[in-house]
Amino acid sequence: MRLAILLVSAVLLAGCERAPVPEKPPAEPATAPRLAVLSPAMVILLADLGQTGSIVGRHGFDLTLPDSVPSVGDQAGFDYETLARLAPTDVLLETSARDLPPRLLQLSRERSWRIRAIPMLRLDDIPVAAAALDRIARGVGDDAPLSDRARSLIDDLNASWAPRPGLAERLGRTLILVAVSPPAAAGPGSFHYQLVARLGGHPIPERGSPYIAMTREDLVRLDPDSIVLILPGAPGVAAGGQQEALARLTPEGQPALRAAREGRVMLINDRLAHTPSSAMAAAARVIASTAAAWPPLPPGSGPAARP
Repeated sequence: MRLAILLVSAVLLAGCERAPVPEKPPAEPATAPRLAVLSPAMVILLADLGQTGSIVGRHGFDLTLPDSVPSVGDQAGFDYETLARLAPTDVLLETSARDLPPRLLQLSRERSWRIRAIPMLRLDDIPVAAAALDRIARGVGDDAPLSDRARSLIDDLNASWAPRPGLAERLGRTLILVAVSPPAAAGPGSFHYQLVARLGGHPIPERGSPYIAMTREDLVRLDPDSIVLILPGAPGVAAGGQQEALARLTPEGQPALRAAREGRVMLINDRLAHTPSSAMAAAARVIASTAAAWPPLPPGSGPAARP
């Protein structure tokens, strides 16, 4: 009898081995992601992805989330008590931030928080960050397929700053000003500078840091063919915001800059325009559409004619 039972069991086991094994569905995360996001730019991307519901704590300077989402501080000072109370699964920061405080690292070890440092310095970092945030917010692995919404967002980002034919002939040497009192320009290495270059423009100065403090005399010396004013929250062009900014850039007793005289100045006043996020896609569209309405620069001007 025992032998018969063993034989039957062996037959059944053999049959099971030959049967096709159904494919397992993707494993659900053991705990739904709870994100403390210490980057306003990342919050914008998470909003684009439809994933703000996973955010339990926000950056102190965030402009996207409602006040009902608690602030957990910024790189100048974290609110560790609030962080501990919120019990995040992940703490998201930009790698451009300063070194992580020892207290944050200690708490992350004690409470099993995952510290996620994501690069957000360059223009090309933005779509890569969108892909990473899509997976983090869904609680899936780094190799998991992207959601349809993430793929659409990334395609839109890359398309928005693709080269525009004829733009170089209209923009010429472009100065990107991010402040006017005192003047400051976006320089090489900044995502604003890379944006203009990617569209086909010739941003200036050609050397320097990502943020370049300037004097009004520096502006006269550069005398750009065009100017992009990136001033979040500034009054719109219809309200005279562009003219007011230009007046503050002209040294007393000197004529207006050539770009101002020839009407090759544009204002980007989106309140998110200083964040490396999908706000750069909106800025790219403003730059491309505004410049497209300008006539080409006259012969003998532009990058080829000027140092």
